[in-house]
Amino acid sequence: MVGRAWIWVCAGLLLGCGGEEGSAGVEGEADMGGAMDGGSPLADGGAAPDGGPPDAGSPDLGPAPFEPGLMGAWSDVYGGTHHISADHWWLIEDGEINLRAVVGHGDGYVILLNDDRFFEAGARSRLDLHQAPDGTWWTCMNTRLLGRAEDGSDRPPSDPSDPANGGCGGVGAEQPWLALRPTTLPAALAMGRLSGAVDATLSWADWQIGAAHFTPWFSYGWDSGWLMARNGAENAEHGGRWSRFDWVSEGDGLWLCHSVRDAETPQGVRAAATPDPADPASGGCAGGPWWRLTPR
Repeated sequence: MVGRAWIWVCAGLLLGCGGEEGSAGVEGEADMGGAMDGGSPLADGGAAPDGGPPDAGSPDLGPAPFEPGLMGAWSDVYGGTHHISADHWWLIEDGEINLRAVVGHGDGYVILLNDDRFFEAGARSRLDLHQAPDGTWWTCMNTRLLGRAEDGSDRPPSDPSDPANGGCGGVGAEQPWLALRPTTLPAALAMGRLSGAVDATLSWADWQIGAAHFTPWFSYGWDSGWLMARNGAENAEHGGRWSRFDWVSEGDGLWLCHSVRDAETPQGVRAAATPDPADPASGGCAGGPWWRLTPR
């Protein structure tokens, strides 16, 4: 918990930061003499990002920065889930959904702008990115507070030579980079719109199943085939309580089970038994069959 809390305070995002523990980070001590080695996260083209929240002083820094291989869903060792699109970087941690708009980029880094729900709302940060030879993506919060007109290009790059053991913030920095790991969410869950026994529209911020809404919490269970969700306050049944959804992938779709519907607390969801997936078409889900869903 100590390391995790320090990274949150120091970086404003669970993506590592330079400097020694307790410091404000390294912001200009190292000189690596150019761009980071290894794979680049920057795309050669694409539509210009929308810039996110209003920021009239921000420079126009060009097209969407990420390669297609970096966009998608990732996790980190602190239990955070990252969803990366062409113009935004979502972090879902302990059930909180935080948003950073991508407002610029350079060679081996992006500039992020916090929305008003995030730590240090409105702050601009430089996030260094590196892809190791084994394909692993590493992230480092190089600088967490940039001036509104800064593009981050004058900040010395982090050292990616041994990202697991240090270099975040520059040559000689002791803080390691943070590795991103692909999530195990089935492809059908990422498709957004599903149909079958029920109609479902799924996003990282909201699951609509039939007429009911649920806020997914990706901090627990998602890597084991289930997730916890908060029932929408306006739902006709069990509004404001807690649910659990289990899934089993099959072909281009999945079987989904709403295994817990009205838990009073998250602890009640986490303590619930796993439903039986042996014959999902016939039963095993809270006394009934699972829902078969496919992309639509």
